[in-house]
Amino acid sequence: MSPVPDDDLLVLDADVRTMDPRAPRARAFAVRRGRITCVGDPLVARAAASPGARVLSAAGRVVTPGLIDAHTHLVPWARARGRLSLAGIGSLDEALARVSSAHAHLASGARLVGEDVPPFGAWGRLPTRADLDRVAPGRGVVLFGRDRHAAWTSSATLAESGITRDTPDPAGGAIAHDAQGEPTGLIYETALELLGGTDEAADLDGLAAAVARLGEVGITAVHDFGERASWDALAALRADGRLAVRVAFGFMPRADGAAADLPGPLDLAADERLWPFALKGFVDGTLGSRTAWMLEPFADGAGSGIARLDGSALDAFGA
Repeated sequence: MSPVPDDDLLVLDADVRTMDPRAPRARAFAVRRGRITCVGDPLVARAAASPGARVLSAAGRVVTPGLIDAHTHLVPWARARGRLSLAGIGSLDEALARVSSAHAHLASGARLVGEDVPPFGAWGRLPTRADLDRVAPGRGVVLFGRDRHAAWTSSATLAESGITRDTPDPAGGAIAHDAQGEPTGLIYETALELLGGTDEAADLDGLAAAVARLGEVGITAVHDFGERASWDALAALRADGRLAVRVAFGFMPRADGAAADLPGPLDLAADERLWPFALKGFVDGTLGSRTAWMLEPFADGAGSGIARLDGSALDAFGA
């Protein structure tokens, strides 16, 4: 007799919410080779289970179908979990205090990268590079807005990136300037690519931990979006048996919309754990960063947004 697979289960004493209006509740279910084969009465589930399947008691706990997250960026999220977060910060002073603390604990010369900055105008005035220079002198600092369509940077970062008052805005991006024409430290959309050095190669152990966290909160599948390097990292986890969720992956091309750097369908090893399903591009920005391309200017005077793709670039994207 062949051994019973580890994922063959019989789960009893459960409060199963089936999402089927004809039979909304059940008390047991059986799993064979990773697939649910029966949901219903314990006797029926026992009959459907593999002989020798592991028997688990849910002890009356609620069991629901696995959740599917319709829009994620797994590799950036895995990186962000180990970075400075400004989520929920209520004032500029509070944000700067947190930056100062992180600066004090970071090795000399290392770039300080943070995430989750609220919309820049939320603290009463726009933050500037001078604010960061004061609390992290000489430090390269890049703090991404929570939608990752903009960043707040220090003078050292601008210098490292070669951004000066004479640096032109790239197509589909913007570098903010003050009344004297100097860059303020706020960078938008495709201009973020000028910064460099903020998204290092994926840490597979960190990515595996992030994926495992999804399972802990009931997420069993995601629609993920990223570049080829993100696909390769997820494929490496799959090969190691550590991709604990199913991933439908959408490829994002270069900022100019060109798809020349995207793999062809036959270049990808797809299965039911990881497969390509879409291309994703940006015609414009976001409301939070005031880069959404609007018919009229934003009420707070932030302009009318940024068009990332013109008609020809959009045609190239779909070619």
